[in-house]
Amino acid sequence: MPPPVYRPNPALTGAISQGITPIGQGLAGTMMQIEAMRMQREQLRLQQEQVVAQRRLMEEQTRTQQLENQRREGEIRNASSAGEGPTYSPSDRATFEKWQKVAAPRMGRYPDFAEIAFAPDLVCSVQMIEIMANSPYAADIAYYLGNNKAKSLEIAQMSYFEQAAAIQQIEKKVAAQ
Repeated sequence: MPPPVYRPNPALTGAISQGITPIGQGLAGTMMQIEAMRMQREQLRLQQEQVVAQRRLMEEQTRTQQLENQRREGEIRNASSAGEGPTYSPSDRATFEKWQKVAAPRMGRYPDFAEIAFAPDLVCSVQMIEIMANSPYAADIAYYLGNNKAKSLEIAQMSYFEQAAAIQQIEKKVAAQ
């Protein structure tokens, strides 16, 4: 039996003569793919750097907000310990008056409400009062915070939106009782 005879495929020989291999587009195509992969890798690296920078910015903003809350808390404590009491703007007074109107109907549920909710060592920001003023359970929330002063201090140091979420959780607790 004679050995098989190699007969080249005309389609493949034409492609090879033009620099195109049957596997792909040859060296030029491979180099383009490598360059595309490098560009993708660089884009991913830049995106990662951007995410890290955004995270750092958010952390810095949170730290700044916490420091500002601590500074305000210190001013309130210093004014209270000096016997002066904090000074409130007209809008702050209006917020407190709104809270009083909303809370008044439920204040009577607690015989020691005034001592607990208005305790001199209770830290409660104007933003917290504003959030509570929008709840029918404003008095209950204030009473809860008066009995949980550490929680109140923790909430006072949060951002406005975090305060709203925390007070909403307390509202759910007191509403269930």
